[in-house]
Amino acid sequence: NKDTCYFGLLDCNNFFVSCERLFRPDLLHKPVLVLSSNDGCVVARSQEVKALGVSMGAPYFQVRDLCEKNGVTIFSTNFSLYRDISARVMSILREQVGEIEQYSVDEAFFMTEAATTRELEQKVIKIKQIVEQCVGVPVSIGVAKTKTIAKYASKKEKRGNGVCVLTPERWQKECDAVPISTIWGIGGKTAAAMQNKGITNVSGLLATDRAVVDRLFGLHGCRLFDELSGVVVHAFGARHQPQQSITSTRSLSKATHTFPVLAEALTHHVHTVAQELRAHNLMTSHVTVIAAPSRHGDWALRPSRRDVVLIEATNDTKILLHEVIQAVCSFFDPEVPYKKIGIVVRSLSDATATQGNLFTQTDGSSDQLMRTIDLMTKRYGAEALQLGYFKRTKLYEGKHEKLSPHYTTRWNDILSANAH
Repeated sequence: NKDTCYFGLLDCNNFFVSCERLFRPDLLHKPVLVLSSNDGCVVARSQEVKALGVSMGAPYFQVRDLCEKNGVTIFSTNFSLYRDISARVMSILREQVGEIEQYSVDEAFFMTEAATTRELEQKVIKIKQIVEQCVGVPVSIGVAKTKTIAKYASKKEKRGNGVCVLTPERWQKECDAVPISTIWGIGGKTAAAMQNKGITNVSGLLATDRAVVDRLFGLHGCRLFDELSGVVVHAFGARHQPQQSITSTRSLSKATHTFPVLAEALTHHVHTVAQELRAHNLMTSHVTVIAAPSRHGDWALRPSRRDVVLIEATNDTKILLHEVIQAVCSFFDPEVPYKKIGIVVRSLSDATATQGNLFTQTDGSSDQLMRTIDLMTKRYGAEALQLGYFKRTKLYEGKHEKLSPHYTTRWNDILSANAH
């Protein structure tokens, strides 16, 4: 029944911070900040840190003194912990609502139904309580007739009771107070363009003739108009646009002139990207190899990348590694101090629907080897089994100087409690 059926969006609050606090209850209501994988910039902030004026993406060196002055606890990103906690949240949510559509590591859409608004609110509050009780991280849930409105609703009550149900009647009353820039799918440029036309809030957009919206903002504007009007454009479970690229890059802690260090760093990035391709059942036919000097040095204009177009799409680490090393050999110069190393894969395709090569014969042994590597990596860690160059240096690895233990994914890091 369309009248009683709603979209829900579960959103974990300050997710990276919440994961760290889960095993550090002494940090509740205290300022906590999480840095990027290379400890370079801010990627997550508790409400207490936001109140200090620390912005998302701020370079750490710019806010270091402020953090030290205010006793901010700082962590490096612990992706294995965050992914595991995310999987637990999604598992509990599935048990409660059935099928879900995971949107990001900390967000998932679901469908729910109730005869009355009161019944709907009680149902959603129960879901929130069960997820928080079973996993331990705080969540917010927004419910509305479309995904776009549900997304807004989930953000609206983050500081309240964590549940916001926007029926069509409530949404109509809410529209005047909703800035257009806060709506999911409206970036800075689109918001500025709308504001230049006098559209500053949702009511202003909905009061505009749809034909005018089409002329001014095209298909994207029309879809936003429909979703905010309560007309479902983004259906539940609809296939999203496939991922366009996968990137793995990192700056060395110290520039290098030596090819072995370059090769070791690229081997690390190839393993990372190839495993992600296989995890998402994707293949690539276009690889960009990056080995760049500092943008601020004398070699800034030196050629620093090479594109490789593969005859046949692949996610095989051996093939990708061979092509990447060949590519970097073609422009490597021992006089250049290389600082930023990495690869980008594009032209991604579904591995189950990729057409094979008539002239290539395979016995399946390579696929079995890749599955074995992935299994070993998952079970014993990233360095359990490697192809290619052995690691002789840690120059290319992230700093992770403030990394928390892998509480849920590594036996040696499991917390222990002593009873007296």
